[in-house]
Amino acid sequence: MSNTKKSILIISSANPLEGPGGLAIDLYLALSQVGADVDLLTKFPVAGHPEYLYVKERDTFWDKIANRIRYTLLRQKRDYYFFYKKEIHPPVPSQKVLAKITKPYDIVCVIFWQGLLSFKTIEAIYDKLKCTITFHCVDYSPMSGGCHFTGTCERYQSGCGACPGIGSNNEHDFTAWNVRYRKKVYDKVKPILFCNNYMHQFFQKSLLLKDAKTVISWPIINTELFRPLNRRPLMQKNKIDENKDFIVFFGCQNLNDERKGMKLLIEALNVFSKQLSDEQRKKVLLMAAGNNFSTIDQMLPFDSKDFGFVDSATLPELYSMADVFVCPSVNDAGPMMVNQALCCGTPVVGFEMGACLQAVKGQGTGYCAALKDVDDLANGIAWMHNLTQTERNEMRTHCRDFAIKHHSYMACANLLLDTIENNKTQ
Repeated sequence: MSNTKKSILIISSANPLEGPGGLAIDLYLALSQVGADVDLLTKFPVAGHPEYLYVKERDTFWDKIANRIRYTLLRQKRDYYFFYKKEIHPPVPSQKVLAKITKPYDIVCVIFWQGLLSFKTIEAIYDKLKCTITFHCVDYSPMSGGCHFTGTCERYQSGCGACPGIGSNNEHDFTAWNVRYRKKVYDKVKPILFCNNYMHQFFQKSLLLKDAKTVISWPIINTELFRPLNRRPLMQKNKIDENKDFIVFFGCQNLNDERKGMKLLIEALNVFSKQLSDEQRKKVLLMAAGNNFSTIDQMLPFDSKDFGFVDSATLPELYSMADVFVCPSVNDAGPMMVNQALCCGTPVVGFEMGACLQAVKGQGTGYCAALKDVDDLANGIAWMHNLTQTERNEMRTHCRDFAIKHHSYMACANLLLDTIENNKTQ
């Protein structure tokens, strides 16, 4: 890593105090710890953090009306998630974003941009600063004509158009126009894209990204917050029966989100349940985090405990109580919960999808089941259940060591800065 102190601006539209938005604060702290001069720019003020820059105080009444009209006119289908139509009409005017950038920077790191930026804004930032720009990819948006999740669509490989996300048969619709616009910006700005190896497979096939610089990376996590905690007092605190000797944790923001695969998890749990004796079944406990648990609780074959929406400060307690975190996502670039679980020393069982392909498959940190294969997911849960206590402890230690190596502040900050330094010398 270069010893030259870097001036870095992180831009993220998501609230950094909620869910995945915390990536911005983690990157901010990591880069600060290695000696960089870092600013964070968000869409709205962040409570308790006057040091963070922000673009606007709040959405006005007319902003909310405009957003509603924008989404209505898109007529998008579920699972694609467009946030605006044409790249030349960003959600927030580029001038308002530029007005908040009042000093030079060596690097601009863009994390979440929905609701704030478009490629027009990216180009405007580059024109003003003439610096290195990095995208820290949390979904598929950088490779498409506007959608953040591509589903089964492969139009991104040929430049979009005839977009199924908006029910279009026109090969020259606005998604194709966006690809052409974005390509000009990519060629000019030459951003560096950081992504996990799952997304990298898609990026390599994208017409838009065929000449782009992509780097396989790991999500940055506060491994001092997400760490193993003493299980027994946590079980007492949460009034969990100490006779429960196999605790399965699962969760996401919305348990009804089809991308998260909860229906398949329920099927797998029922398959697993049938493999157990009545006595074994009584010793299994399911812990759930997320909204809408009431819609699935009656379908679960084991005793369960609903924790509802859980903030980042509480999640390590749940991971630490669990013997396994199960991730049934079927269309997901992440989720971050896979990586957080490993930081807490908790093995993961999940489908061959997203983060599991990088952090679980072949890593000795859990079990990767064939995508959407309910029986195989059940096999993974059963495999974890059948491990001896010694084997479970050994795996927990390995999960924690693996996570420190890849997810710690130092590891991720050095990867970012070393990549940029090496890119300049090539």
